[in-house]
Amino acid sequence: QSTSGKEIKITADGVYVVSGEVASIAVSAPDDAKVQIVLNNAKIGNTSGPAIYIASGDKVFITLKDGTENTVSDASGYTYSADADADGAIFSRSDLTVNGNGKLTVNAKNKHGIVSKDDLVIASANVTVNAQNVALSGKDCIKINGATLVLTAGSDGMRSDNTEDENRGYIYIESGKIDITSGNDGIQAETAVKITSAEMNITAGGGSSGSLASSDESYKGIKATSDIIVNGGKVNINSKDDCIHSNNTICITKGDFTLSSGDDGIHADTDLAVSGGNVTITKATRDSKAAVYSFR
Repeated sequence: QSTSGKEIKITADGVYVVSGEVASIAVSAPDDAKVQIVLNNAKIGNTSGPAIYIASGDKVFITLKDGTENTVSDASGYTYSADADADGAIFSRSDLTVNGNGKLTVNAKNKHGIVSKDDLVIASANVTVNAQNVALSGKDCIKINGATLVLTAGSDGMRSDNTEDENRGYIYIESGKIDITSGNDGIQAETAVKITSAEMNITAGGGSSGSLASSDESYKGIKATSDIIVNGGKVNINSKDDCIHSNNTICITKGDFTLSSGDDGIHADTDLAVSGGNVTITKATRDSKAAVYSFR
């Protein structure tokens, strides 16, 4: 089904192709419905609320048609929304996957860029997010596979923050190219972060030249409450606070790391294991041992 118009409302499963200028897309489908929204050179701009709002459905896919360029923007202040808690240019209460070989630019003028209150998956897609607050937010998890991401965020670049289930709240990055410029943490997970074979450039909190004095906010490159596991890839981090920080353990098996920190280069509260890879720390502010690895 091909749909183009001012406001699109989707209430049943199926495939919906959207092209041209559209004010908004709203999905309110049965709990077992699978909905695929194909963006084909679409420009979606809402002047009163979220650009794409997904209230219900089993799984929703936003597919970027090959070779297309698509833009999404929300209002700078929401004057109308069917959900008072909706706070993203793309906001979903269902599992959300962004895929395809096209391009998507999300301009989040209100708060967050892409938000899922369940799982957020980005596969293969080329996505740019400019957000006042968090660029990518997946409450239960964020999974990245082979995507190209450019994230500019007023707060965190990526955040998964489920505090109710110890098996959720994680971020898993399997390959891809990711550039993050964040006002606070580059990547922040309530539980674990796992990275495999990704190319990543992260600048957090303005970089290592900034001062941490009298600040309660966090400006880390990669932060996890539980474990951080890195297996390969190329990671460059310039952060106002620790470059890589875990409240539990960090395990690095291979990869190339260039780190510049306003505090510690790599900090694990419990255990740190580095069994391979190349780690270069160009700047850290504590004593020589803590400049490389910090334990407590």
